Amino acid sequence: MTLLAIILLILALLLLGLYLASRQAVRNAEATFPAIGEFVTVEGIRLHYLCRGTGQSVVLLHGNAGFVQDYALKTLDRLAPQYRAYAFDRPGHAYSDRSANGITTPIDQARLLHGAFQQLGIEQPIIVGHSWSGIVVLAYALEYPEDISGIVLLAAVTLMRGEGVNPILEQIAAIPILGDIFRLILPLALGGKLVEQVLTRAFAPDSVPEEYLRTAQALWTRPSQTAAVAEDNQTITPAIEALSPRYADIRIPTVIVTGDSDQIVDAEANSIALSQVIPDAILIQLSDTSHSIPQTRPDAILNAISQVSEFTGLNA
Repeated sequence: MTLLAIILLILALLLLGLYLASRQAVRNAEATFPAIGEFVTVEGIRLHYLCRGTGQSVVLLHGNAGFVQDYALKTLDRLAPQYRAYAFDRPGHAYSDRSANGITTPIDQARLLHGAFQQLGIEQPIIVGHSWSGIVVLAYALEYPEDISGIVLLAAVTLMRGEGVNPILEQIAAIPILGDIFRLILPLALGGKLVEQVLTRAFAPDSVPEEYLRTAQALWTRPSQTAAVAEDNQTITPAIEALSPRYADIRIPTVIVTGDSDQIVDAEANSIALSQVIPDAILIQLSDTSHSIPQTRPDAILNAISQVSEFTGLNA
């Protein structure tokens, strides 16, 4: 056996070991933190969601990365007495599947959600989007204006994407083959620490709840979710370029919420600028408030949804 053949064999064995170890880490994570909601299948893609309460439908979407726990922590219980609130794992995140046939853009995600709403009987919802999912909410409002009652955007990326969690790691994750190897290593090595670092920034000046942190460290670092995160990071800028010239066409009630201590998304370039583009949009600026509004300021979400409801007469 030649030296080159030996080296290739060693590399193959190392990759096999990484793959098996990563698979075991994923199994352990999913056994410890299983799905907590129900499923609906759209276009062959299974989407995971939570539902609480009765009344006007409200749909809650998380950022990148994220999961239904973003709203299960505090927001769902506050909404349940007045609304029928749904929190979805976006495609590829937590327990929702993602298409293996091509890229899933924000517009694709809006279409999948529209199909899910039809199956579940969710009519004329108010859709709430946090961070990255703001672009999905705006795509939905533009593509299906007759099927939506209003939108709420929380610290949303709408006009200019920020630098992300770690630009270098994002670039590595997007490289074919090398990105796949990176995703195998992540759950076993750096993943938990990286998640803790970004969540500390996202929650500051508030602290990160321990149970939320442990769940995120387990589920966000799985190869399937890191692949979804990398793809979402790649697709958001083209989506903004395609959709932003149409923002002024949005005529449904819109409430935009941002915090003054957001270290993740530039409020001036996104929330504040957007409030000047969408006709009659309401801008709410929260003091001493971080990026993680769903976990730290749930009452502000209830207030924003109530303003949409009052504007449209949904609670009359």
